[in-house]
Amino acid sequence: MSADIRLVVVAHEFPYPPNHGGRADVWRRLCAFREIGVKVLLVCWFDEQHSKPTELEVLAVKGVVDTLISFPKHRGLRADISRLWQMTKGVPSHVASRQLSQQEYKITHAAIADFKPNAVFADSVYGGLFARKIKAAFALPLFYRSHNIEHRYFNALAKDAVGIKSKLSCFLACLNIESYELAFMCHATKVFDISEDDADYWRGRGVVNIECLPPLPEASLSLQTTTDTEKYLVRDLAFLGNLNTPNNVAGVVWLVTKVMPFVWLNKPDVVLTIAGSNPNSEVRKLLEGNSRIVLIPNVENAMYFLNTSRILVNPALSGSGVNIKTIDMLMTDSAIVSTAQGLAGIPQSAKAHCILANSPVEFANAIISSLEHIVVDIATRRLVRSQFTIEGIRRALVTIQLSVD
Repeated sequence: MSADIRLVVVAHEFPYPPNHGGRADVWRRLCAFREIGVKVLLVCWFDEQHSKPTELEVLAVKGVVDTLISFPKHRGLRADISRLWQMTKGVPSHVASRQLSQQEYKITHAAIADFKPNAVFADSVYGGLFARKIKAAFALPLFYRSHNIEHRYFNALAKDAVGIKSKLSCFLACLNIESYELAFMCHATKVFDISEDDADYWRGRGVVNIECLPPLPEASLSLQTTTDTEKYLVRDLAFLGNLNTPNNVAGVVWLVTKVMPFVWLNKPDVVLTIAGSNPNSEVRKLLEGNSRIVLIPNVENAMYFLNTSRILVNPALSGSGVNIKTIDMLMTDSAIVSTAQGLAGIPQSAKAHCILANSPVEFANAIISSLEHIVVDIATRRLVRSQFTIEGIRRALVTIQLSVD
């Protein structure tokens, strides 16, 4: 089956290193495609000023996909005018920023013609202009992976954003996005949504060609497992997540300023470890000088970090889709304390393995209780993990195969 599938995967950013949830979701799916035997031509974009991939990062991606084509997002007056013009036609800002020049499109079109794909897989809505153009040029079915209810996600980010520039960026991102993503879904042959909750939302908006495709945890690909004899706990309490996006930063601020004072009143020696990619100045300023907090920027081995922490916390206060970090937490034998938002989109059977706490006092009490006596039903948690395996990718490929035959 898989040997007959040749996909043009359109991702809105360079997928490596997988240092935040969106990238991780795309990267793990690409690795699963490779493992199953799907041929992939990947088209993606990067920010030349802030996230230009290194040679080693390019080699890492080329080791997983068959063909890699990546472009810098255009900057300058001409690019801004083109972007604004697209926005006047109902195209969202982040979609309009991922246009190709005529020469870039010509090169990409030729590479795709040589690749001979039988489907387009849009891994996020933000490569939508290009994905639809390729669909039309080669008469291919279009499959769409929805990571979030995007308009809800950016509205939530806008509430957490700090500073005029960040707020303006979120405001512009919200323009046109709701109508565009709905139209894009209806245009697709099939939509693979990140969660049943989000899929139900879109069904209520009239989208019928939709099914759930849960994210893959890193452990499902790396085959990292943890047993009681292998596990060496080196941290009391830990958070792992992108330390630059407004919603994650707001969660860390809430954890440090509202929750931890209650914890330290009862457990003054507890050390909180905050780890994640690209900590911004707000996070660094918040954590500096506190001997009971350890900051680990850009942690190299996420699963090792999670596996060697006694208690894992997810203080998410806003967002959409699924918190990939929560699914990775469920792959460990550690206790998990999370807000309701941190558990959004995951099955009820998986939520049952996390301690739900929404107020600062509830969250602190859950941490204190877990520090005194960790209760984790290891056998049942391992059953829950079976819901997040590569078999979900195989089922999606069957759907794709039926459309291309």
